[in-house]
Amino acid sequence: MFRKLLNKSDPRRAAECIREGEDALAGNRLHDAEACFERAMRADPANGNARYLLARTMLQGADDGSSSRAPARLANVAAACSRGRRSD
Repeated sequence: MFRKLLNKSDPRRAAECIREGEDALAGNRLHDAEACFERAMRADPANGNARYLLARTMLQGADDGSSSRAPARLANVAAACSRGRRSD
């Protein structure tokens, strides 16, 4: 039963996190945006928009050199998306 409670999705919380992440992206705060999108994925693992935005943010960080870990983390997100699960 405890496992069910842990796996319960919260689409409202995910939407809040996505809005916060989009605001962070608009302010070019990539690390904050990544954290928000990761929280959104944890809140609602089935939310494809959160995965897409996280991957896009990671790519942006890799492109501008602000995230040296982005390629490895992006591979984890991509693998999770192909399995239909979250990446953590």
